[in-house]
Amino acid sequence: TGKAFDLYSHSELLGDTTYCVGIISYENNELYLYLTMNYEFSNEFGYNSDSNLNKITLDFINTNNIDFDGNIINYVVDNIIVKKVNLLKDVNKVVNNPLYSCDNYTVNVKLNDNSLCEISLHDYLLSMLFEKYNVNYNVEVLKCICILYNTYAYRCMSTDKYILADNYFSFYKPLKYYKDKYPTYNELIKFFDSIIKSVDCIFMSYNNQFILPFIHYSNSGKTITNIKYPYLSSVSSLWDILSPSYIQTQEFSFEEFNKLLNINCDNKSSFSFINQDNSRKFKINSNIFSLEEIRNLLNLNSSDFDFIIYKNGIKVITKGIGNGFGLSLFGANEIAKNGSNYNNILKYYFPKVKLLRYIKKLS
Repeated sequence: TGKAFDLYSHSELLGDTTYCVGIISYENNELYLYLTMNYEFSNEFGYNSDSNLNKITLDFINTNNIDFDGNIINYVVDNIIVKKVNLLKDVNKVVNNPLYSCDNYTVNVKLNDNSLCEISLHDYLLSMLFEKYNVNYNVEVLKCICILYNTYAYRCMSTDKYILADNYFSFYKPLKYYKDKYPTYNELIKFFDSIIKSVDCIFMSYNNQFILPFIHYSNSGKTITNIKYPYLSSVSSLWDILSPSYIQTQEFSFEEFNKLLNINCDNKSSFSFINQDNSRKFKINSNIFSLEEIRNLLNLNSSDFDFIIYKNGIKVITKGIGNGFGLSLFGANEIAKNGSNYNNILKYYFPKVKLLRYIKKLS
């Protein structure tokens, strides 16, 4: 069976646990690993052959998704280099055998006619990357997207045994659709393949449950929480204020407005934000709506809005694009430009969530 591996608890410089090891630094294409005296590696230092030590080290590097292309490993115990080895890279072939690999894992997509389309997780992730793709996105942002939809696939297949093609989080289209849409389709496929491979089997978990892939384009400077989803946090995302689509306006006549909301109001009606059931809502006369309902019914860019009431209609001013939950694509892209990788970005926008990797241990 698969085993979830915590990418973070094993990469901290902790104290006296028997599996304590962490990356200290890369210097001159050499990797430095910190170990405690209790770690199992210490038993390998006395061996005449380094083959077993090579195997354990490669297992650790692969498990933690460490991007290291060199061969020299320095083992540091209590700030002293106790051993230096030259890795035998061919051992890598027999160390890591993912159970939930995107090439081996199959998902069912339920189409609008209720038929099921069986595809590989790899092809599903390709479709999701195409759907969210922006030529300006940093590669680390695309990795974040891939991990979130990888998580969604695991979640849906473990509960419903299928993924709805048209759902709240995405819209699945066959790859043929994108082949006709993008002249550079073949180049993009190769690019996306490398992204999917780099984060293969990684998913996000809260209280041992798969989370939902909350993604929005930009917000008003801060992500928002939702009482239904305790893993969503409100974090500062001031980069989003720089988004070219930060503020948008839409105008409605009272006739259009009343028809869309199925109410009856005019310029003398009462409009106000209220707090009800631990959430912010919007009240028009005696009618109460959630902010998300207003957004969907009026087809607004976001649920962060203000109304300006005129004699013959209403102007709605929105900030940001999307629901404001989870990952901000614009904010994440700005963070990535500053050198942060997908680990940093996802842990910033989802501070309560763990990043895990499915691994099948060799017998």
